[in-house]
This record gives sequence, structure tokens and C-alpha cells, in this order.
Amino acid sequence: MKTASIKPQFVEFIPSSLDQGVLYVSEKYKTATHLCACGCGTKIVTPLRPTEWTLIKRGNCVSLRPSIGNWNYPCQAHYWIRDNRVVWAGTMTREEIDTGRKIDRVRKDKYFGGKLTKPSVVVTSEPLGPKADDVGLAERLVGCAEALAQGARFLVGRFHQIPGEKPWRWISLLLILTRR
Repeated sequence: MKTASIKPQFVEFIPSSLDQGVLYVSEKYKTATHLCACGCGTKIVTPLRPTEWTLIKRGNCVSLRPSIGNWNYPCQAHYWIRDNRVVWAGTMTREEIDTGRKIDRVRKDKYFGGKLTKPSVVVTSEPLGPKADDVGLAERLVGCAEALAQGARFLVGRFHQIPGEKPWRWISLLLILTRR
């Protein structure tokens, strides 16, 4: 039976026997482990590293980024863990999976080759971007909305040109591939 929610349990060591619906998190060893949310019983290990997964904690809720794609297992489950909920993602074709893996390899090569830096946190008292006096908030919001709409129209238009292809699959892939 599919799991609808995940309960985080913070541990030093991942136990040998796992319970369905529990995400075991070892911050010391930078690993999160759980049983596949599809119910197949496969142990899923997600290393918490800049080039792998990121754990986000908000109060008692946890999220993992990027999505979990169990491409090496028969179930082929694909889902997100967001705020203790399992959010199911669409299935991906072998070509989409291979493309995602290639992009992951390139990102890892850049990261370990020193060409890609880790995201950093900037703390500043200065506002980012133009001052409110220069450009009104409404004008900035309209500009952002227009840019987003133009990008979405481009993506949907491009992917509708592929016979039998559904644009949501490609948009989902792009979201996965552009994660930080």
C-alpha cells in the first residue's frame, strides 16, 4: 500500500529494520533512509550532500530535494517528500531518466572540479535589486509575471511539437534538472 505521509525520526545510526512511513535521518552521517513509499519494501538511501539530496527542516516537518526516483528498482516509483507528505510525480521514460543522469554527472563533475560553488547564504540589511523608489512593486510584479508566462508558453509550445508527448512530463523533468 502506498505511503501518504512520512514521519521523520532523527537517529545517530540508521536501524537495520525500518518501518514503513518513517524517514530515518542521521545528521551526523549525512544520510536519510526510508522504505519506498510505493509499499514494495525497498530500502531507499538518500545521501545528504551538496551533489545529492538536501534535507529541509521546518519545525516538525521535513522535505527532501530533489525528488526520489527509484529507477534501479522494479517499482520505478517517483515521488517527492514535502513537509512530511509523499507527493507522487509522473513516470519518466528511459530517455528522460538517462538525460537526468547525464545532467547529474555533469553537475557533479563541475562541483568536484571546482567549477561549481555551493549555494551560500547572504545576510544583508540592504534591499536586493532596485530600490522601491526606482521601480514600483506593481511594475516589478508585472514584469516577473510576464517573464514567467513567456517562459511557460515557450516550453508548452516546444513540447507540444513532439508527437504523443505530454508537456507536463518535460516540465517535470526540467524542474528536476534545474534543482539547486
